[in-house]
Amino acid sequence: PITKGGEVLQTPILNKDIIPFNQDSNYDFKFFYNGTSQIVSNNLVIEDADTSATVYDVTVNSFNLFHRVAANTLVNGHMYRAKIRIKDASDTWSSFSDSVTFFVLANPTISIKEIDYNNNNRVYSQSPLLTAIYSHENNEKLSSYAFYLYDNNQSLIKKYPDVFYTNGLLEQQIDGLESARIYYIEIKTISAYKQQYSTGLIQILPTYETPKIS
Repeated sequence: PITKGGEVLQTPILNKDIIPFNQDSNYDFKFFYNGTSQIVSNNLVIEDADTSATVYDVTVNSFNLFHRVAANTLVNGHMYRAKIRIKDASDTWSSFSDSVTFFVLANPTISIKEIDYNNNNRVYSQSPLLTAIYSHENNEKLSSYAFYLYDNNQSLIKKYPDVFYTNGLLEQQIDGLESARIYYIEIKTISAYKQQYSTGLIQILPTYETPKIS
C-alpha cells in the first residue's frame, strides 16, 4: 500500500511470543512498526484455528503499538490465529501481518495435600515434604514447577530449584520451619505451551511439639 505522500506503508509485525492466557483476563496484542508514517488505527482479526471462523474483527483508533482484547472475548480451551494491520493519517491501510497462533487456557488447579485447610492451614512438621496435585480442565500438561518459601512479612526466604515434571505429584521438602510461626508457600508452574501460573502466597502455620530438654 502506498501512502498519499508516496511512501510504502510498511506491514506491521505481530509479536509471536503470545503466552497462553485465561479468558477472564484482558490481553494486549503487541506489534512492531518500523515505518515513518504516523499510525492512527489498527485492525486485529482473530480466527478459530480449528474452524477458520472469524471470532474477532475490531478496529481501534490509537497511536499505541498494541491492541487490547477485553476479557471474556475468547474462550478457554481454544487455539486461535491472529493477524493485524495498521492505518496511517492519510487513511492508507497496510497489508495484514503474518498470522500468529496462540492458546487461551483456563488456570490450573493446585492443592497441597499436607496443609490442613480446615484448621488454620496448619502443617504438622518442622520439615514437611509438601506434595501438590496439579490438574487442568483443558488437559494442559505441566512442564516444570518451583516452590517458594516466604516469612510472615511475605519476604522471600528461599526459592527452591526448578523441577522438570514427569508425572505424579509436585514435591518439595521444606526444612527448618519454626512451630507457631506463620510462613507462606507459593508454587509457580510452566506448562507445555508455556502457560505461566502462580498459586499466589498460601499461608501455612507449622504446629508441632518441640523436644523438652530435661
